[in-house]
Parts: sequence; C-alpha cells; structure tokens
Amino acid sequence: MARGKIEVRTKDKGWIEFFRRAREIKDKRVRVGVLSDAAHGDGETITLAELAAVHEFGTKDGRIPERSFLRSTFDDKREEMVRAGEKLMGAVLDGKMDVDRALGLLGAKLASDVKAKITSSIPPPDKPATVARKGSSTTLIDTGRLRGAVTWALDDEGKGEK
Repeated sequence: MARGKIEVRTKDKGWIEFFRRAREIKDKRVRVGVLSDAAHGDGETITLAELAAVHEFGTKDGRIPERSFLRSTFDDKREEMVRAGEKLMGAVLDGKMDVDRALGLLGAKLASDVKAKITSSIPPPDKPATVARKGSSTTLIDTGRLRGAVTWALDDEGKGEK
C-alpha cells in the first residue's frame, strides 16, 4: 500500500477577519479631556491642561473649589457610554464600521457632554468679585478657552497620539 499525499482544504467563514478586528479594538483607545499643552492665555505660564486640573480638583488652600467637569461627566454618562460602546464595537466586529470611526464617535459624544457640563455652571457659585470681573455667574466660563479646549484623540496602545 503506497502512501499518498493527504490534501487538507480549509474554508474561512470570516473568523480570521473577526479576530483581526478584535485585536485592532484591543490596541486602540480614545482620550477625552483637555489635551492641549497650550498656555491658558497671553503671558500666562499655566497651560490649559493645568487650569483644567485646578478646576477639576480644586486647590489645596481652598481658594479655588473643586468643580469636577471631567470625572462627574464620565460618572454621569458611564452607562450610556457603555451601551454606545457595545453597539459600536459590535459594528466593528461585524465589519460594518472601522474601529477609528467607532472610537471617534464615542470621543466626540463624550467631549460634547463634558462641554455641556462646563456650560451648566457647576457649584459652588463664583464669589461676587469673580462674577463682577467676568460679567457672568456661570462657573468655569470666563473667556471660554477651557470649554473650547475639551477635545478627544485616538491612541494606539503604546504608539502615542494619533
């Protein structure tokens, strides 16, 4: 009995592409917040990101109170964003959308929510002298640069900003 060659044929039913997309999702992130290292204003030494941190956490001496606009938005929108993320990542795994577009939609939505939170005038109210100087009682908004600096960016894990 002679030994013959055995030929094996495989038929990919889409799993190779599915797992490729799953790996791609694993390696991507979206960052939301004040990502700029630009100065807060002309002649200022503090950056917009540093200003955001001061308002987000307050100062140790209490002169500037904590007015969380990032953490509180993330907490308030967590369930909504989880549901949206599941739906969008399902579309990515099904090949209906690429991962950058899905994460971009999530990032844009959350950045918009953070801006809305800033506009909502987060307590505690500004001191009367601050309101007089600004001409408005809306907390966190003076020139609008902080709100305007809220954005999003895609990250590839270990590869830096995209």
